[in-house]
Amino acid sequence: MRKGYSTPLFVKVGEKVQAISNGGKAAWAYDVETGEEIWNITYPTHSPSSRPVYSEETGMVYVNTGLGKAEIWAVKLDPEARGDISKSHVEWKIFQRTPKRTSPAIANGLLFMANGGVLSAVDTKTGKIVWAERGGGEFSSSSITDGKLVYHFDEEGLCTVLKAAREFEVVAENRLADGFMASPAVSGDALILRTKSALFRVEK
Repeated sequence: MRKGYSTPLFVKVGEKVQAISNGGKAAWAYDVETGEEIWNITYPTHSPSSRPVYSEETGMVYVNTGLGKAEIWAVKLDPEARGDISKSHVEWKIFQRTPKRTSPAIANGLLFMANGGVLSAVDTKTGKIVWAERGGGEFSSSSITDGKLVYHFDEEGLCTVLKAAREFEVVAENRLADGFMASPAVSGDALILRTKSALFRVEK
């Protein structure tokens, strides 16, 4: 249950910073100062590699529950929460078009996802799909956003740049040879992109 394949998330909840980590069959929150386990959620799927993401606006953390038939669970963060909160603090769940491997990105009240040739946006408060459109191929690289634009990198090397908005709008499409498996990194105004054969720095 405690095998981990994703990067933990650190969020201040009340007066304590919690480390929220996806495990093989559950996600846990720990007190970063003491290592004490605070709460957990358990799910029927397994082995998520997507990292949790957090919205300060909603006060919720969004957890991918695994590979295959994974769901995104919206978990309300509560400084009083203890133990198994799977039934008490999960605000909504969604299955449609949820990522198998990639982490979603949050901007402007929307959760942006990429999976299996489909790009989609979900309302962070309700879990309702705002739009879903064809775009790219298979995705292993996580999506990123600067709050205005969202970048999706597929395994064939296509980067689809969208407006971070409630209407689907492609701003640009760029391609690098060999394709992406690794997630992009940001350094100032530059993107650091690792394809299957090279490392690129892209900056205007």
